[in-house]
Amino acid sequence: MDWIKTKKIIKVILFNMLLIVVLLALYESYLFFLVRHPSVLKKCPMGIRNGIGYLYNTGDRYVIQFSPACAKFDDQLGYTLKPGQCTFAGREFSTRYLINSLGTRDDEKSLDHPLKQPQQKPLTRKQTFLIKQLN
Repeated sequence: MDWIKTKKIIKVILFNMLLIVVLLALYESYLFFLVRHPSVLKKCPMGIRNGIGYLYNTGDRYVIQFSPACAKFDDQLGYTLKPGQCTFAGREFSTRYLINSLGTRDDEKSLDHPLKQPQQKPLTRKQTFLIKQLN
């Protein structure tokens, strides 16, 4: 008799464990679907949209600073981009970067001869008068 009770208890426990695994898998599939289909997400209540946005920002969003293909650690700055070419891609985009030896998104020529800002002409008396009148 004890063996039959033990067998029933084991069956109930296994059934409950299986049920929990199936429910978690369905919930995970639901979240996966919402993250990948923003048009459906727009129709959901604000609480669900905020939750999915939080999940996206904390785990699914790609940031170039953390991409080993594009960035490297720097003692003083925290990170710099690796010189050369880098294609950084996420779910919504794919961008090719040209990175100079300094680790900025520009060409080498710009390091030697940056564009000079044009000098502004001084204001005339009339312009100064008009500005004072408007203020």
